[in-house]
Amino acid sequence: MSQPDPLKTLHQALLQIVSVLNRPQGDNVILTRADVSLDTALFPLLVRVSMQRNLTIGALADQVARDYSTVSRQVARLQGLGLVNAEPSRTDRRQRRLSVTAAGKNTVKKIDRARNAVMSEALDGWSEAEITEFARMTSRLAAAMQPHVREQRDSAST
Repeated sequence: MSQPDPLKTLHQALLQIVSVLNRPQGDNVILTRADVSLDTALFPLLVRVSMQRNLTIGALADQVARDYSTVSRQVARLQGLGLVNAEPSRTDRRQRRLSVTAAGKNTVKKIDRARNAVMSEALDGWSEAEITEFARMTSRLAAAMQPHVREQRDSAST
């Protein structure tokens, strides 16, 4: 009996994880537990802006695989809610640099606590060592995949 292909197994597991993470229902669970009222379309944008300094609307649109005009409108909604600032870039006035406001940071803290609770439930029964190793290996994979993301983006623009 042959062993299953580990790369195929990994790919299938990653697809299952991405499927769960991309479902708006999962975002609703986190937002409800966080006691945050926010449109699920805005949720990933706020979280990404909070994680990255000097993020532009174009880079954000690329990360969430949405067109620029849609993300620009959604960022305007986050600004209207007082969660995000968009300032013109000092080096390129066509670009706007995004940052999270104090209210946005408070909202993200609530979301982080709720997400950690959901993740803790999913990892129930895992040892601290297993969780630490899984986090390390997943981070390593994410870093290794970044050059491929840039290659895909570059080939799409040619």
